[in-house]
Amino acid sequence: MKSHCVHGHEYTRTNTIWRKNGTYLCRFCHLQRVRSYRERNIVAIKIQQDAYRARPEVRERNNARRRTPEYRQRRNAQARERRAQKEVVPMLVP
Repeated sequence: MKSHCVHGHEYTRTNTIWRKNGTYLCRFCHLQRVRSYRERNIVAIKIQQDAYRARPEVRERNNARRRTPEYRQRRNAQARERRAQKEVVPMLVP
């Protein structure tokens, strides 16, 4: 196994992604490639996501999930947290 990737990042346990076929790659370089791809193809990605969400079985599953009490409780708690954060006014200390 090499000690560094082609961009100079060290292969460590936390910085290495192991694939099922036994190959490995640098986690940092992989994240940079993913971010770069998403920036270049943001419109195409949004179109694919919208097409997926528009499928009847996906829409039905998501709507069913939104009707559960757990989902409503979580959403209400998040809304309360957002309101509480807006209400907090930092005090100026002289």
